[in-house]
This record gives sequence, structure tokens and C-alpha cells, in this order.
Amino acid sequence: RPVSLLIFEDDIKSPAKKSAIRDRQLSFSAITFNQIIGKSEEFIKVRDAALRVAKSSFNILIEGESGTGKELIAQAIHMESGATGPFIAINCGSIPKDLIHSELFGYEEGSFTGAQKGGKPGKFELADGGTLFLDEIGEMSKDMQVSLLRFLQDKIIVRIGGSRFKRVDVRIIAATNRSLSEEVALGNFREDLYYRINVIQLTLPPLRERKSDIPLLAEHMLTIIWKQFETGRKTLSDEVIHMLSAYNWPGNVRELKNIIERAFVFSEGEIITPDCLPGYIRDITMDTSEKIKSSIDHSELSKPAGNLKDNEMVIISESLKKHNFNISKAAQELGIARNTLYKKIEEFGIKR
Repeated sequence: RPVSLLIFEDDIKSPAKKSAIRDRQLSFSAITFNQIIGKSEEFIKVRDAALRVAKSSFNILIEGESGTGKELIAQAIHMESGATGPFIAINCGSIPKDLIHSELFGYEEGSFTGAQKGGKPGKFELADGGTLFLDEIGEMSKDMQVSLLRFLQDKIIVRIGGSRFKRVDVRIIAATNRSLSEEVALGNFREDLYYRINVIQLTLPPLRERKSDIPLLAEHMLTIIWKQFETGRKTLSDEVIHMLSAYNWPGNVRELKNIIERAFVFSEGEIITPDCLPGYIRDITMDTSEKIKSSIDHSELSKPAGNLKDNEMVIISESLKKHNFNISKAAQELGIARNTLYKKIEEFGIKR
């Protein structure tokens, strides 16, 4: 039996309505936990924690380096929660400070120069019944932090230029590549807001700390690509997988995805070979075994016959000296996070 659909033209042409429809469509492409790949102990621990808190209504803070998949975890939590509203994301660092208030709370027609006809609902309003993902929340201005804190206390919004109060039911998932506790200590982030959003904290491990997942992730990404372009099955050679596993991935999963896409483009046969990888990965990893052997030989000569901490201090000191105290390069060579290296420098009292 045919079904009729009535569309009121004036309503659908409203810029505010178009914006609302566009934002709500984001919820239809959200990722589920089944689509997030990983079997390492580090990944499973975070995934299981995320699954446990998904059904709750508590606010969540996700910390992790850029490219570790913070938004994917947030989408999976939203989909698992059973929320009836949409998943809407906003990057607090990419919106000018003078516009983020209107983006979150919306505005009425004529409330300021350039305000569109009919006004515009904010992200809090659009996410009613669902989840609002605040990415890079550490970049949020102090004034906006106050407004967000007030919203979290009563869940009431008032559009800019308006006078009507509206209560909305929105779950907040915030994310940052910084340590918010350190930002609080430095006075850059409000302590009361930190405890409001940090009811549940999840910390995503960088890819270098879950290297056993690299072959699985790489093959999964490659499968998606060749199916998308309908080119026939392609696989990664053992040598390529070895190189990918040896690299430290400062750009994390996002960088791995870019490398796999590049390798796909430059591959000619069914097997992707090392020549399809960027030169810097080949240069770093092709002589890995020789580098490891050299490092071991050098360590045997330079390490004092002391305890483990003595040896650790020597290795860190040598790496820092080699890279002229460049923290990023030394951390990458050592295979640890920059924050961890800073702590080790302080612990051992290493001076430049």
C-alpha cells in the first residue's frame, strides 16, 4: 500500500531546520564497538570499560594522543547506550572563541549582526535525548567553561538573544589530547568543571603501546579500501607487516590509515610490497635487526653493572644527548610517551 509523505516547503527551507536535519544525520553513520578493531590487552581493557559505562548517563572524559580514535570510542558508547537522540560532535579547538557560545546554545533571529533568519538551534538543543561529543575540550576558553559548567548543573539552555528557557537531556562525552589534570594545576582549566565532566575517565593507549594490533588494523583497513574500490583482494606482504610493526607511529591509528591508503594507491599487484611504503618508514625499519644489535652491543659497553634503574637512567640520558635534548625525538626512539619521558627526567634528575 503506497505511503504519502507531506513536506511543508516553508518549514524545510528554513536555514535552522536544514541545519538541524544535517546535524541529526550524523547519528546514522555512528560506529559501533563491533567495528572498532583490536585484540591487545591494552585495547581490550579500555573497550570493556567503555562497554560497562555505555548504558549509564554519566559524563565521560576520554584522554589520549591525537589519532588514537577518541571520537570512534565516543560514537560506540553512544550507539551502545540506546539513546533515542543523535550523536553530535563539535571540535572546541576549531571554532573561534567568540562563536562557540552560539554554536553550543544557539541564537534567535536578529540577536547579532549576521544572525540567520529564523535563528539557529545550538548543539545542546540538537543533541537532546542523545550525546554531545566535545572534542579538544582543553582548548575551550575560560568564559565558555563557566557557561558549560552552568549547563551541566541544571541542563537548561537559553539561546543568545532569547528569553525562553528550555531543558534538554544531553549526555556529555569530552575528549582531549592533553592531561586535563595538569591543565587544572596550571590554571588553564576550571577544577569544578574538570570534576563535572570526569565522572568516568577512559585513557586510550597510543598505537606504539598496542603494537600487536597493528597487523590486524592494517589488514582491516586494506580490506575496507579494496572492497570500496572493487579492485579485487589485496594483502600485505610479511615484510610490510614487519615494517609497520617496527615503526613507532607518532600519528597513531590515523597515521596508519593514511599509510595503508597510500600503499593501496601505489600497489600494482595483489600483494603490497615495501616499495609501496613511504621512504621514511623503510629507512627506519629495513635495518631494524642491525640497529637493535648495535643498540644492544653499545648498551653492554655503556651500562653500569648496577640495578635496573641505573641502566634505565643511562639509556634515557644517552638518547637525550643523542637528540640534543629533543623530547619528542628521544621519546619516539625510546618508544614511550613524552609525558612518561618528562617524569623519568625528573625522577632521575637528568640535567641538560
